[in-house]
Amino acid sequence: MRIFLFFCMTLIFFQGCMPMRGGIKQPSLNGIDPRSGQILFEQTNTLYKIDPSLHTDILVAMVRANLLINPPTEDVSRVILSLLPIQSKSGFNCQKFYSLLSPSEHQLVDERMKDVPFVCIDKNCSIEIVLKSYPDALNPQIIKHNTADCYWAWFSTTGDSEPLKRILDNYVSNPNACIDCIEWSFPSQAKENPDVLAFFEDYSRTQSSEVRAKLERLRPK
Repeated sequence: MRIFLFFCMTLIFFQGCMPMRGGIKQPSLNGIDPRSGQILFEQTNTLYKIDPSLHTDILVAMVRANLLINPPTEDVSRVILSLLPIQSKSGFNCQKFYSLLSPSEHQLVDERMKDVPFVCIDKNCSIEIVLKSYPDALNPQIIKHNTADCYWAWFSTTGDSEPLKRILDNYVSNPNACIDCIEWSFPSQAKENPDVLAFFEDYSRTQSSEVRAKLERLRPK
């Protein structure tokens, strides 16, 4: 992020994923465990590298920061709630997750996740099901800032190279792609995360000289 920061992010989670949007207020950390709050606001771009035993607390912190009801962060937060527990089934604990939430927060989670995969509601979730359940937020055509943000959420929770490939494929081949949001987020992500930079280098080597020249705009400074 220094993406989702989440944000600037979204504003918090994905620091660097997208430009600061006017009028968005950074959620308060009041009542959030300092350790999980720090991870939430500073390391959400590499959740797949964090000890899975911390994932439950991190998602509780996300709910408490009201990210599920903040329009700029709602979709990203739902993608993370869908993917992270699947990614770390051994580390995520539904009973602990709900026990740490207030009754109103518990109700909010169930309401916001009722139409999308969430292991605490449906234990048969899979990453494939998640990807199909967000036809707009995870659309193969990355033409919106929100879609780009959700792709970074996909990568950040799984470490999967597929979202990186789709982002770069859109950049070089999709005439309707959200070029500005990719040019904003990719260099930031590549600068902060060596896995992103390594994938970028591998991808670039497979492209024509013309495409490689275009891709250089995404290289971190």
